[in-house]
Amino acid sequence: MQSEHLELGPINSVINIKFSIIISRLMISLQIALCLVASFQTSSSAPSKYKCEDGIDNLLTVASTSKDLPIVLKHTTILAYDAQMQPSCYKGKANVVLPGYFVVTGGELITKKDLNLVDNGQAMMSINIDGDDICSTGGSDKFYMPDWICQFEVTTLIPKELIEVLQQSGTHTIEELQDKIDFNTTLPLPESPSVLGLSLIDLFKGVYKVRAVLVSNKERVVDVLFQEGGKSFQLGMYDEA
Repeated sequence: MQSEHLELGPINSVINIKFSIIISRLMISLQIALCLVASFQTSSSAPSKYKCEDGIDNLLTVASTSKDLPIVLKHTTILAYDAQMQPSCYKGKANVVLPGYFVVTGGELITKKDLNLVDNGQAMMSINIDGDDICSTGGSDKFYMPDWICQFEVTTLIPKELIEVLQQSGTHTIEELQDKIDFNTTLPLPESPSVLGLSLIDLFKGVYKVRAVLVSNKERVVDVLFQEGGKSFQLGMYDEA
């Protein structure tokens, strides 16, 4: 990757800070879960023999499930990297690690009408880990998982400056964001926090399916899948010696 990717603009710093705050709050809430995972053991595997070709095997895609909603996200592509900016894979498939990086390489967002997502945008998450539902349409499925992990104001994670551009009617591109708000396509992912010496990414590593529905004034405005087509992605997986 070119070194210019590592020069973070102000908007990216805000994204990183907000992501760090969410993970830190999650660390406090999940102390209860430690009692439930006392017997947790990390499965071992032989050293990886799979390839991880940059731009192919570390590719993640995000896209809308419906073209009929006010916002349509079209085939946004993201590459996953580790802390050394090396392509991140596990058994030949994209693997998100903390710390690490996302690099946005393509995609566009179509907003069909002006919206006010800054004041009225709510994200409703559905999260499945290794076949087990953690969140369903904004509600927690586990007593130890707080609802605010599954449902939150969109400004909690996405900076106001970015939302203000995307909520305006029109077709929005990466080039537009770079021009208007100094958006850098390289997004740093913070280091995973620890509870009692145990990293949260070790507790919650696995195969993920994630869906996000954005609601504004009780209207569903966008419904997206990470990954496109309902495919899964991996978080925090690694080979052990």
